[in-house]
Amino acid sequence: MSLPTPTSKPTPTPFKISISDTLLSFINDRVRTARIPGGVDLPPGKEWARGVPPSVMHHLQEYWTTKYDWRAVEARINSRLKMFTLPIEEEGEEFMMHFVDKIIDSLVCPSDPNQQAYHVVAPSLPGFAFSSASSSPEFSVVNMASINNKLMHALGYSKYIAQGGDWGSMTSRAMGIAYPESCVAVHVNMLGTNPPSWWASPVAFVRFMLWAAWTSNQEGGKLNRMMWWGREELVDSPLGMLAWLRDKMEPIVDDDFTWQDEDVITWAMMYIIPGSSGQADIYTNTKGEKSKTALPAASAKLSSDVDFGASLFPKDTFNIPYFWASSEVAKNIVFWREHSRGGHFAAVEKPVELVNDIREFTGLIKKDRVLGLRAAGKLKV
Repeated sequence: MSLPTPTSKPTPTPFKISISDTLLSFINDRVRTARIPGGVDLPPGKEWARGVPPSVMHHLQEYWTTKYDWRAVEARINSRLKMFTLPIEEEGEEFMMHFVDKIIDSLVCPSDPNQQAYHVVAPSLPGFAFSSASSSPEFSVVNMASINNKLMHALGYSKYIAQGGDWGSMTSRAMGIAYPESCVAVHVNMLGTNPPSWWASPVAFVRFMLWAAWTSNQEGGKLNRMMWWGREELVDSPLGMLAWLRDKMEPIVDDDFTWQDEDVITWAMMYIIPGSSGQADIYTNTKGEKSKTALPAASAKLSSDVDFGASLFPKDTFNIPYFWASSEVAKNIVFWREHSRGGHFAAVEKPVELVNDIREFTGLIKKDRVLGLRAAGKLKV
């Protein structure tokens, strides 16, 4: 009698971006022939009050049509980034997860030999960029956390630190909530959660009510920004996607940062090329009745088994004060920094500050957790 053949463990497959000429021609034609509405006259300082000004969209359309070179961008990305794919199973679906290995030079190969070196794995969340999307209407941040945890284990990381902003912030927290034995520490650069409960945390609840009343009367106050962001929807089509992104990118960066045309269009291409609605579905799947099951599992309080840190930037969409976070987000906050400048895209706007914060945060992680990371062979000494 023969023994069953053991199932082989999947190995990462090297990945290069290679967009067909047919798809690229289709995108370029859509951009070239798109019609831009005229808009309305707005007073100085309010030009962005109703979305991207027509003059900005005409400029981006002209740049995209006459100057933007996707093939050059594609070649540059392929030459600079070590990208891979790996199949991951989740609730009966197989996801082809795209990730970048050993990214962020200042963390992986610090110029100072006395600084800690890190092994950084940057996955594209399911439905974003080149990771495949779910077909389930129930797919949520909880599933994203599960897939990322499985990916890390498949790559040999039995223990790891999670870091993220935007959906990555929520996914990182969900990983720490569901898998504290593996995700031993979480650092985020965007932070929002449910308000404190009056019966569980009465002092925090009173402080929250006072804080909410104070900030709601401020133009651009933190509570107003969080409520504004939560009402937005996503849009499709090349120039439409670009307009949606550019509109959101303007008010959530600080005044000392200027977007480059090529970068904005390349970001839009990361949404357009896959032809997936995954980046929009995740919003739908966490609204209304669905939010009652998905969000609590992703926003529960991190246990004392997980160290937590936050780097907050004033122009971000979600920022809560320390008293709120200590009441609702984590039992063991070891790092907290509120920066005076910066916004939602900290890795682009303030990369030096963010990297320095990550270094400081990891230096404050409890010694036994650091020893566990080193024992796993992934945090280099």
